[in-house]
This record gives sequence, structure tokens and C-alpha cells, in this order.
Amino acid sequence: MIGLLMFVTGLIMLLIGFPVAFTFGAVSVFFGITAGVIEALSNGDTLLQGLNNGQMMFAMMPHRIKISLLHIQLQMILWVLQCQQKLNLARQ
Repeated sequence: MIGLLMFVTGLIMLLIGFPVAFTFGAVSVFFGITAGVIEALSNGDTLLQGLNNGQMMFAMMPHRIKISLLHIQLQMILWVLQCQQKLNLARQ
């Protein structure tokens, strides 16, 4: 149900004319903070703790991006080494 609601929200924002990157960013931040608030209120916490929970959902995002970029970089280095080996450029 939440996925459908996110899809409809993103589609409406795109049809209004917002750029794609801003639309996806805004929808994800909005639903992330909303999920943190709903979770906190269902546990009996305050609204401020809910906003903090929503922000903490995005705290690990830079670390995940860094790990993904390092993984891609490692794959590219291995591919270049394989190409050098196949072309016998490593011996020269």
C-alpha cells in the first residue's frame, strides 16, 4: 500500500512539472520522515523523537554510497587488469 502511495505521489509531482531528481528525492525524504513519526507515535514517543527517527533513517546513506562506489571502483580495476593481461600489455 505504501509503495502504491509513493508511486502515485511521485507520478503526480512529475505530472505537475517537477524535475525527476527533485521529485524522487522529495518523495523519499517525505515518506522516510513520515515513517519515523508514525513509528514513534505508535510507540508512545513524542513528535520530536519521531522527527529524529525519520532523520536517522538517512544517516547511513553516505556510508552506503561510499561502499557502492568502492565496489564499482574495484570491479573497474579488475576489468582493466584483465584487459591488460589479454592484450599482453602487462609484460611490456
